[in-house]
Amino acid sequence: MTPPSALLLDLDGTLLDHDHAARTALGQAMQGAGLTDADHSSALLLWRELERIHFQEYLDGQTTFEEQRHRRVRAFLAHYDRTRLDRTSALVWFDTYRTAYERAWRAFEDVAPLLEGLAQLAPRPAVAVVTNGDEEQQHAKLTAIGLSQLPLFASSSMGARKPDPRVFHDVCAALEVSPDAAWFIGDNLEVDAQGASAAGLCGIWLNRDGSTDQRAEPPRASSLIEVLEWARAGSDAIG
Repeated sequence: MTPPSALLLDLDGTLLDHDHAARTALGQAMQGAGLTDADHSSALLLWRELERIHFQEYLDGQTTFEEQRHRRVRAFLAHYDRTRLDRTSALVWFDTYRTAYERAWRAFEDVAPLLEGLAQLAPRPAVAVVTNGDEEQQHAKLTAIGLSQLPLFASSSMGARKPDPRVFHDVCAALEVSPDAAWFIGDNLEVDAQGASAAGLCGIWLNRDGSTDQRAEPPRASSLIEVLEWARAGSDAIG
C-alpha cells in the first residue's frame, strides 16, 4: 500500500477555523453598531446564511466580491431595523467586521501534525490548497496561519470553482499527478468530497462537527489526524 501522490486541502473550515473567526468578528461588529441586546446565537445563524447566499452570488458571477459584502451587511442590519444605511456606511461596518475577522484567523490544531506527518512519508506527497474564493484574501489567510509555503489554487484565478471537475483536473495537472492518485479533503460534503470523487479523485469529507448527513458516502474523517493515519497506511485503509 502506498500513500497518495498528492493531498489537496480546502481552506475555510478545513485548515482555517472560519467559524471561530466569524463568530468573534460578528460580536465585535454588532457591539460597535449598538446591537448589544440582540441574541448573538441567532445573529450568527443569520450572518452565516447571508454569507452563504451572497457569497454564492459572487461565485456564480452575479456580483463582485465587494458588492456581495455590501448586500450581506444591508440584509443583516435590515433585520435589526437598521435600514437607513448607504453603501459607504455599509462597507465601513463591514470593515469593522473584517478587521476583527482577520485578527481572529487561526489554524485548527490538527493542521500542523498533518503537515509534519506528511513530510515524513516516503514518497512524500505533494500538498496544495484548493479554495473557492478571492485569491488575495485566501493567500492572506494562509500567510496569517503560517502556511504561505503551500501552493494555492483559488477559484478567482482559475476560471472555474469547485465542484467543477476542471478545478480538480487542473490542479492535478499542475502538480503532475494523476487524479486517481490524489486525495481531496474538505469540510463541504457536496463541493469538496463528492465533487472530487466525481472528478476521479479520492474525495474525503472532513466532518469535524459529527454531522449525521445521510447523503454522505464513505470515506469521512473526523479530523486531519485521521487522514494522516490513512495516508500512512495507504489508500486501502480509507474509511
